[in-house]
Amino acid sequence: MLRAAPITAPFRAATRSGVKPVACPRQLTVRCRASGTEQQQQESAPATPPTPVPPTPTPQQVAEANKPLILQQGQGTAIVTGAISIILGLAYFVLVFMLDSRGGEMLPPPPEAFGP
Repeated sequence: MLRAAPITAPFRAATRSGVKPVACPRQLTVRCRASGTEQQQQESAPATPPTPVPPTPTPQQVAEANKPLILQQGQGTAIVTGAISIILGLAYFVLVFMLDSRGGEMLPPPPEAFGP
C-alpha cells in the first residue's frame, strides 16, 4: 500500500491589472492515496468505457446548419485586401525572377568608384 504525504504549493493569483482577487486560497493541497497492486487495479478497471449516444438534431438545428453562409461586416473588405496583397506579392516575385534571369554577372564596382 502506497501513501504519499500531502503536496502543498503556494498559489498566487495574477494581479497584473491591479485588481485584487475576490477569494483566493493561499495554498493548494493535493492528497494522494493508492492501494493494491497495479495489476489488481488494471483487472478491476472496465475494458472500455461506455460511449454516449449523440442526441438527434431537431429540425430547427438542421435548418440552421443548412443556411447559406453570409459574410459578416468587414469580412468582404478583408477578403479583397488579402487578394490584392497576394496579387502584388506574385507580381513582385515575377518581376524579381525576370530581372534575375537576364544573365548579367554580378561584379563589384571597380576600385576607382570608391573615390580618393
